[in-house]
Formats: sequence, structure tokens, C-alpha cells
Amino acid sequence: MTALFQKFSALMPLALVLLSGPVRADFFTFTDADGTIHFADEPPDHAQFSIYKLRNEDPFRIAAIRIPREELRKLISRYSSQYNVTPSLIEAVVKAESEYDPMAVSKKGARGLMQLMPTTAEQLGVFNPHDPKENLRGGIRYLKQLLEQFQGDVELAVAAYNAGPGAITKYGGVPPFPETVDYVKKVRKYYDRFQELTPVTFPHDVLADQQQPNPL
Repeated sequence: MTALFQKFSALMPLALVLLSGPVRADFFTFTDADGTIHFADEPPDHAQFSIYKLRNEDPFRIAAIRIPREELRKLISRYSSQYNVTPSLIEAVVKAESEYDPMAVSKKGARGLMQLMPTTAEQLGVFNPHDPKENLRGGIRYLKQLLEQFQGDVELAVAAYNAGPGAITKYGGVPPFPETVDYVKKVRKYYDRFQELTPVTFPHDVLADQQQPNPL
């Protein structure tokens, strides 16, 4: 049995439960020695596992998988290169948005590592916002769009990520919303920390070709 088939065969019973009606159960995941991810309705006695609580009839969460921090940073590196956005900025946004939790859901309905709203996720082609790869790819693409929209001004792009680009245009800068002001400060703090911990030499820095950038 291939690893891919093992993953989906283990997932099928849970998918059937989801289709059968409201979900009120917990499920468990663990990864075996060859890297195959398994799903079960009982905790395994031979491996470390994660537990997920399904309480809100949320089919997206069934496919959410917590990944080690080093694997997350590999994904960040891959998509930062693809979209030409500094890795430390991406990780700062991830930490500020979700504390690295792919299962995170805000009161407003934003989901996943980079807290994508449903409409934004749909526009970015993100089918499952709780999937780390999909969420990062979509979130980084959106962050890149904001950086381009605001001519490389990182502070404005970060503020727009939180409050929406319309608010930046309306107020001519970071809007005077306490949540947004605090958010920008938080991202700046994390960005500085990650730059110190893991300095990155990036061939095409996101601000390199901009006139008079306003970095965090």
C-alpha cells in the first residue's frame, strides 16, 4: 500500500462521518517512521499524536495538519522565493496572525496560519485555508500584492493585511484603529527578532528596487 493511499484510506472513514451529519467527535493524527500521516478515532499507544476537536461541523479542519517549525520554515522559504517576499516578514505575519496554528479561526472567520478571510481565500485559489501549504501560498501571494500596491512600503502593506487596503487609502496611511496599530507594532517586533535569529541574504529583496522604502 502506498503512503498516499494509506493517507487517504485512513481519512475516508472520517470523511464519511463528516458527510453523514453534524460532527461532534475528536480525531487523532500521528506520523509513522516513513513519514506517512495517519488519522484515527482513538489515540495510538505507540506514537506521539495530535488531537483535533470537531465541534462546529467544519469540514475544512479534517485536513489540517500541524507541522514542525522547521518544515514550516521550509515552506516559507519556498514561497518567499516564488513571490519574492522576505522570509522573516512572512514568519512575523504568521506568528502575529495565528501563533503558527493552522487550525486557528478568528471571531470574524479568518482561517489558518495567515488568517485568510473566506472571500480572500477564494480569490487566491485557496480551497482549504487550514492546509498549511495552501494557506501560506495564498497568504504570501496576497502580502506580495499589498507590497506592490503600496510601492514597497512594508508598514502600509502590513497594516493593509490587517485592516484592508481600503482603510489605508481612506486615511492616507496606517488607520487609527487600535487593533491595526498594535498589529503593526507586533509584526515589527517579530520581524526584528527573526532577522536577528535567522539573518537572510535574499537576492532580490522585496524593497530593493523601490524608491525611499519605509521598512518596519
